[in-house]
Amino acid sequence: MVGIPTVEITGRCGVPNNLSTGGNTNWSYTTLEAKAPAGYIVTGGGWECPDMNDRDFAYRSRPSPEGKGWMVSMAALERGGNPNNYPEFTVYAVCIADDA
Repeated sequence: MVGIPTVEITGRCGVPNNLSTGGNTNWSYTTLEAKAPAGYIVTGGGWECPDMNDRDFAYRSRPSPEGKGWMVSMAALERGGNPNNYPEFTVYAVCIADDA
């Protein structure tokens, strides 16, 4: 039996990454996308953020529009200019072979 591949990407909320980062004076947000390898499609996904506090939250967890990745958007209360002050989070995508 061949294992089901899982891909992941890790970044910090409020730190530039592969999709988008933005914010205002109080909040900072980041979107990460775990992309399926060539020849695969995403069947599901999720995220984890072990260092989040009661003011950090995920506000979006969904497949990418073309079905080749899983996207998660996180928001964190502003913590100053040091990127290490922001929580690190990981996005996972579960993939299967694209038989189309």
